[in-house]
Amino acid sequence: MDNENNSREELYLRFRKSLSEPVTDRFFDEDELADIYDYAGDLDDDYVQLEVLLCGARLYPDSHRLAERKALLYLDTTDDETDERTKAAESYLADNPDATSALFDIARLEVKHPANPVEALEFLINQYDTFDDEDIIRLVGLAVDLDSYDWLVQNIDRIAAKVPFKPSFYYELAREADDRGDDGTLIRLADALIEIEPFTVAYWLLLLRGQARSGMDDEARQTFDYAKALAGDTPESIFALGDIAYHHAPALLSELIEPVKRIADKNPDDFYYTDGLCAIYSKLNYSEAFIRKTLRDFLLRHPENSAALSQYIGLSPKDAVERLDAFIAADPDGAANYDIEDLLRSLCSRGDFATADKVLERFESPENEIDPNRFALETEIKFRLGNYAGVVALCDRAPAALEALVHDPLRGPAATYIYVLSLIKTGNFASAMEYVKSVQSFFESAIKVVPLPLRMGIRSLFTFIDKMERHGADEVIYWENFDMIFSDQH
Repeated sequence: MDNENNSREELYLRFRKSLSEPVTDRFFDEDELADIYDYAGDLDDDYVQLEVLLCGARLYPDSHRLAERKALLYLDTTDDETDERTKAAESYLADNPDATSALFDIARLEVKHPANPVEALEFLINQYDTFDDEDIIRLVGLAVDLDSYDWLVQNIDRIAAKVPFKPSFYYELAREADDRGDDGTLIRLADALIEIEPFTVAYWLLLLRGQARSGMDDEARQTFDYAKALAGDTPESIFALGDIAYHHAPALLSELIEPVKRIADKNPDDFYYTDGLCAIYSKLNYSEAFIRKTLRDFLLRHPENSAALSQYIGLSPKDAVERLDAFIAADPDGAANYDIEDLLRSLCSRGDFATADKVLERFESPENEIDPNRFALETEIKFRLGNYAGVVALCDRAPAALEALVHDPLRGPAATYIYVLSLIKTGNFASAMEYVKSVQSFFESAIKVVPLPLRMGIRSLFTFIDKMERHGADEVIYWENFDMIFSDQH
């Protein structure tokens, strides 16, 4: 399979190069164009696929194989807005009613699903003696679209007998089995693939995932060792192996540290590899100090990398402000568009509101850009740090964001509590009472229709309002010590 893919890749690259040369100098035979079209489809290269059909229309206007590919192009055309298949294939097939082949029949069944899918699939495989690569790939896709995956599994041997190059069928069905978590079928197909092509690492990866998910620890260990040897230091293979170990066989993960480190060392400017290394460290419970150092070493080389910055600061380092300032200095435009919400959430989940507040100081939002999500984070951070004046100032600066947040039944009670208590803490009891009364009717209506967890939040707000009514502005000491959430004094 690798040799076939290599020859197709060479053919594809030769055709791709020819597109910058005069059209009259462009010549490929009919079978080559069909192979280029199919390979370009694997790469999602619509441009080359279209150029193949245009070239074919000039050189081989009556080509049946290229007519099939035209049907496939129309079949794969979807509406950008609905992501649904357009009517193009239906119209093309209607204009070519006499065109027959496995691909044409598959296209017709895709365009108009039959009332009895299994009967239609049975007729299809009985109609043809041979299914080539593209035929069988489309046949598997058709059966899946017709909710007939079980029929495919039940007829593996029968279908395979009609496929000259069986890896095409086994691999396509194995991928579907993998997606469905059908590990028994996945293992069976991966074994069959390995028996045919024992040195293709992708097949060993399929086998490993099936074994690991099935709890076949001893077998998975042997498969892992063989796949690792085949992978060498190839980044794609090592990281695919790491993904399987990370999610399904963490006991094997430590053995990938050295190959991933070698790959990261060879690619010191690409954060993807350092990121993967840190993910392994984290999964294996390495200390945060160790992970911070790995991230910091990368940031010292690339202070402008926002992904590395977010991960680093999310671990609450002592030099967070220094790294933030280095990021801003290295890439002012990138800093201006830096989305800090995920970083703020990460810091808040760790209880590191002080670092979160430092982040906010460096990335202050103009009033017209504050949305309720960002606003909710900012107000909570300031509130948790006891910066009540900061909460009031932010709410006064962004009344639209405050109103949107307060009138969200899920987050509104907490937002109201934060704002109103901040008003009280800053000596604005009258304004606090006026505001809370202005939104009380909204919550009285909402509590009647929202689910129980939300009703509990609103009921807590009503308890707070009751306390305000029973303890006026003159009870200064009461309000100075009042904290309905974090204190057990009230």
